[in-house]
Amino acid sequence: MCRVAGKLEKGKGHQDMKPVSLKEIVDRLDFLMDEWKYYLNKKTGDIVEIQMEYLSIAEESEDDNDFSEYEDWEQDAIREAVDVVENWNDYVELPDREEVNEYRIMENFCYSQEDDKLRNKLCHSIYDFPMTV
Repeated sequence: MCRVAGKLEKGKGHQDMKPVSLKEIVDRLDFLMDEWKYYLNKKTGDIVEIQMEYLSIAEESEDDNDFSEYEDWEQDAIREAVDVVENWNDYVELPDREEVNEYRIMENFCYSQEDDKLRNKLCHSIYDFPMTV
């Protein structure tokens, strides 16, 4: 199961979720950066990238904060983080660098197959595949 879909509650929110390109998600996951979090906005289909520093500021902010002590571009980033914090149900957190393990994803897919013959063939093919480090 796709991790993004797996984070959604079954039977809830699927009707409101805008279709999103799986390729776009995969492309973003290929360039994950430390100290950043990635979120999929279910209503717009946009992927939001936020530095953890700005998430911390957003979580600690009050409704009347204007963030004027920050540069204009930082204010925009903080407001985007505030939107994620305040509208948490509109977002799905994408996996971070440590959660993305291509081999484990392939292995889980193989074991998810109900057909024994297909499952065995798929598992055998990834076990025989040369791994590069």
